Amino acid sequence: MDLISLPMMMLMLLTMPQDEFPAGMAMHNFSSLDALPFTPTAIADLKIQVQLAAIAEQLPERPKATLLEIEGADRKLLALRHYLNRHDDLNHEWTWSRAQFQQFQRTKAYRNAIAEVELVKAKFAELNPGYSLGTSLQARPIEEQLESWNSVPSVGAAAQSLHQQLRQSLVDSNLTFPADSLDLEPFRQALLTARLPIVPTVAVPGLSQHGQLRAFDFVVKQGGTVIAGTNAGAARSQWDKPGWTKKLQEAIRAVSRNFSGPLRSPYEPWHYTYRR
Repeated sequence: MDLISLPMMMLMLLTMPQDEFPAGMAMHNFSSLDALPFTPTAIADLKIQVQLAAIAEQLPERPKATLLEIEGADRKLLALRHYLNRHDDLNHEWTWSRAQFQQFQRTKAYRNAIAEVELVKAKFAELNPGYSLGTSLQARPIEEQLESWNSVPSVGAAAQSLHQQLRQSLVDSNLTFPADSLDLEPFRQALLTARLPIVPTVAVPGLSQHGQLRAFDFVVKQGGTVIAGTNAGAARSQWDKPGWTKKLQEAIRAVSRNFSGPLRSPYEPWHYTYRR
């Protein structure tokens, strides 16, 4: 039995009129089902699982497969919200495979990007004697993006808030089975319009700009020690207060017009997108 079969079966039993049960399957015969705490909240959670799976089936193959790797219904819902909001981007902006990145490494566009990064690093070192910049020159693989999405606290907090809002909206609603496009639309709209009090500090797996090397995260080093890294919780203390935010901007603007940033939401003074 797959992940959605059990909640769908249970919810169908709960919502099916007794006179429609097959012979010998009266509701009172399900002693184990009767013992379960089917509160309105529990039923709403079952509805969410069913609707989530039904909408996910409509996604292209790569995001649909990625959802299966995301841990917990909360984080799955938040990822699904992002995929629906950026449905038109799912194919052409999806994270490269290793083979796709290796192919890109053989292009002039890759050589130009790396050359500009090196110009930024050289200018920064010139303007700030004793300090240097570091950055990854590799596309960020989907596995690394998934690891972050499954573990970063800001994702968990935003996902929990989203799940709670959807649960509340479904507590008193009706859901007809089997779910069809008409059934899915109210849930889809609730998913897309819910307000999140917290902005996740990492991109949804598959749609990170780093997945196609369209962005670079810089760190500041003194000798071999990173003194301003990519910890979102330390952005103000490690970057703004010591002046590294402004100093990185100055170095970039002095040598390139193809970088834009830093990222404002979530605030990442180290993150610059690259136009190629």
